Amino acid sequence: MKVDSKIRREAGLMRTTGMTAILLMIGGGAAFAQTTPAPAPAQAAADSNVENAVEEIVVVGTRASLQSAMSRKKRAGTVSDSIVAEDIGAFPDKNVGEALGRVTGVQLARDFGEGNAVSIRGVEPDLNRVEINGVSALSTASNLSVYGGGGRSNDFRELPSEMVKSIDVFKGFTADMTEGGVGGTVSVTTRKPLDFKKP
Repeated sequence: MKVDSKIRREAGLMRTTGMTAILLMIGGGAAFAQTTPAPAPAQAAADSNVENAVEEIVVVGTRASLQSAMSRKKRAGTVSDSIVAEDIGAFPDKNVGEALGRVTGVQLARDFGEGNAVSIRGVEPDLNRVEINGVSALSTASNLSVYGGGGRSNDFRELPSEMVKSIDVFKGFTADMTEGGVGGTVSVTTRKPLDFKKP
């Protein structure tokens, strides 16, 4: 009997202690809310001037770039995603690989912190096709890729994101596309000299 009554006493003490802690937490916040000091008259005048000040609001639109990407997607005969120059310039991407990492279904392989190869829908980078301005791009890397084995994947660190006009990632195929990409095809279109506004 002594053990049973001791357990009951300890359980009651634990409940009482828990309830007291909860009440102190709830009541402590209300006590702090009541001790607000009154503002000085000079500070109140300064605060009213700050409230009356007009702030400049800058609105930046991206509607044209979104419409361009959507129209590219509609015109494609297969599943694809597109990024245009305005979207690429909005992010701090150092190279095309990091810009491609923002596309749905594209995973980025990193080497020394920079994106260098992409995997489309989980397929190894060696099995994807890359073309720059419609011409197949060959890898300039050594024979060892990030995943080991032969190196057929393209190193996207070589192409800066400032030179890109658009990037299309085709996740499916049509009859008019060049074969060679099991996972998909990355089509990079670079800017022409007349696309730049300043020399």
